[in-house]
Amino acid sequence: ACRAAVKAYPDVARFHYELGRALLAAGKVDEAKKAIQEAADKGHVRAVFELGYLNATGTGMPANRKQANTFYAAASDKGDPYGMTSWGRALFNGYGVDRDTGKGLDLLLKAAAMGHTYAMNDLAAIFTEGRNGVPADPARAVAFLKAGVERQDMYSMNLLGRNYLAGTGVEKDPKTALSLFQKSMDLGQPYAPGSLARMYRDGVGVQQDLAEAQRLFELATDRGDQSAAYDRAALEMQRGDKADQAVAARYLAFAAA
Repeated sequence: ACRAAVKAYPDVARFHYELGRALLAAGKVDEAKKAIQEAADKGHVRAVFELGYLNATGTGMPANRKQANTFYAAASDKGDPYGMTSWGRALFNGYGVDRDTGKGLDLLLKAAAMGHTYAMNDLAAIFTEGRNGVPADPARAVAFLKAGVERQDMYSMNLLGRNYLAGTGVEKDPKTALSLFQKSMDLGQPYAPGSLARMYRDGVGVQQDLAEAQRLFELATDRGDQSAAYDRAALEMQRGDKADQAVAARYLAFAAA
């Protein structure tokens, strides 16, 4: 369908971009890059960001942070919130560019004001801990996470759940944490099952249930969570003589990978 649209309307940048995204999903990286480049050349701003992302992640080419930043900055200058977030993050942290905390923070705030949840989560991390001379402000961090949750962002849900569990910037509330972790997990977030598993393992906000903790640690490991793999191995080793050493070794190997 995307190819047909490009053929019928070769001057419409959006169709080139959508073809590129479809080709990427199909693993046809070289063809995808060509289509995305064509979209960018025709003025599609999100395609400019996408070229930056391909360079940053080394998709179909050696990773090149400086080149990625060139594309991110160009997309940011054109008002793309994805570009603003990535360029702001690079500037704030000094990724492939001289650090400019003020400009980086300003871009992240602008992207968040446009409703971009990635920026909200970045800002929440900055204000939770206090980074690069920006003082910690846990209540402000929570406000950004709540805004992300309102937009159904699964990463915001998991992070806000951790705040409720620890009482950081909010009153400690394990039940709310549990609900947020569950919703985040159901949406496919990779670290939420591990967050939930620790509650069941420790009996915090729920009845202790080691079998459920085990199931959730295994689910988290399947989603790529290395710390959950370590916790699953630890759960096995705590069984003493009944421990399955092969299972423990397998999860430890994943945790160390």
